[in-house]
This record gives sequence, structure tokens and C-alpha cells, in this order.
Amino acid sequence: MSALLDQIRSTKADRIPKKFKTSAEWAAEWELSIPQAFRYLRDGVAQGVMIRQVFRVQTMSNRLFPVPHYAPAKRFKRAA
Repeated sequence: MSALLDQIRSTKADRIPKKFKTSAEWAAEWELSIPQAFRYLRDGVAQGVMIRQVFRVQTMSNRLFPVPHYAPAKRFKRAA
């Protein structure tokens, strides 16, 4: 049982690829409020323009917390 507990305790935060950002980071980039950016991100995921992935992030209290991150889908091409 202690080997299982050691494995659980040794779990670390995920490495987040550079293209992935939180809804707050997208809101700052787009100069929108966080709820408004979240709405656009949610619609973008539904349309296949954005992808959503949950990463474990370490909080100030050293706990791991699942946080959704968003990135543009590879097949998305910007209009010229």
C-alpha cells in the first residue's frame, strides 16, 4: 500500500505547451472580460477552431488543480 501512496504523492504538475493558454490569458490578449473570452473559447471548441485540454497546475498551497487551457486547432487557417 505504501508504494501506491508514494506514487500518488510524487505526482507533479504538467508541462504546458507554449501554444496553450487559460481563459484569463486569452481574455488579456483579446482585451475582453474573462466571461466573454470564455464564451468565445467555448464556441470555438464547439466549432473545431480551438482545442481544449486540462493540465494539472500547482497552486500557491502546493496542491495540484486541473485547469482547462485552450489553443488554436491545427487545421484552422486564418482569413487573409
